[in-house]
Parts: sequence; structure tokens; C-alpha cells
Amino acid sequence: MRVYAIDPGPEKSAWVYIDGESDPAVVMDFGWQPNCEIAMWSSTPVAIEMIESYGMAVGADVFQTCIEIGRFVQRFGGEKWVTLIGRKAIKLNLCGSSRAKDANIRQAIIDRYGGPAAIRKGGPLYKVSSHIWAALAVGLTYLDQQKVGKL
Repeated sequence: MRVYAIDPGPEKSAWVYIDGESDPAVVMDFGWQPNCEIAMWSSTPVAIEMIESYGMAVGADVFQTCIEIGRFVQRFGGEKWVTLIGRKAIKLNLCGSSRAKDANIRQAIIDRYGGPAAIRKGGPLYKVSSHIWAALAVGLTYLDQQKVGKL
């Protein structure tokens, strides 16, 4: 199974195209670009990180990101092709704790791909950076949940 995973932003979003047939999943392609330029790979499920409330005040960027998530869902075929995944589910899936931070998630991904060598030149995660890590976390969570029948 392949998945197109997105870490949405108010103007630009990170995306990853992953082939989950092998273990660990193969990162086929990734990028960070303006939302209007992000296009879906044909007939591929899309997993998007969904905004979750933590009881704190938020700014305009969060509301704009919510609008962009809606646009992605509409553009990529609605509920038939799109799965929204919350950050809590990602933390629990990759780290086993809802208290995990971004650094913990990044480290869990690196460990899954064989440790520090995975991010060096020639490694499967070479050049993955910034928001791409979050998109990869979304995609891996989607694939893991598919394998155990949670989605």
C-alpha cells in the first residue's frame, strides 16, 4: 500500500509519498511547497494531520491551516481517499506516549530506519528535514494503523 501524507500549513505544506509494502516503508518522494501546488498521486490514499485542541489559545495561522485541510480534503476526493490523523494518534503510534515531543517522534522514525546512518548521505531519510518529519510521521502512522485494521 502506498500513501501520500501531508503536514498542512497555512500557506505551505510538507508532503511525503511512501510505499508501505516493505518494512520499513520506502520514502519515494517528498517536498515542501505552496498548498495550491500540491497535487495527489492518482488513486493513492491521502493522510493529513488534523488540528487538535489542547485547550490553549491559537492564532490566525491555525485557523488558516484548518481551511487548507478542508481544501485538501475536497481536492483529493473527500472521505473516500482522505484520512485525517490527529497528533495524539501519531505520538501514541510512534512513541507510545501522548507526551512525546517533535524530537521524540523524529528519533522514533530514525530508529525505525536503522539509527543515525539513516539520515546520512545514501541513507533512506537523507535530506528529510523540518516539516517533512511531521509528514513522514503522519504517513507511517497511517500505514501502521492500516496494518492492524484501525483504519
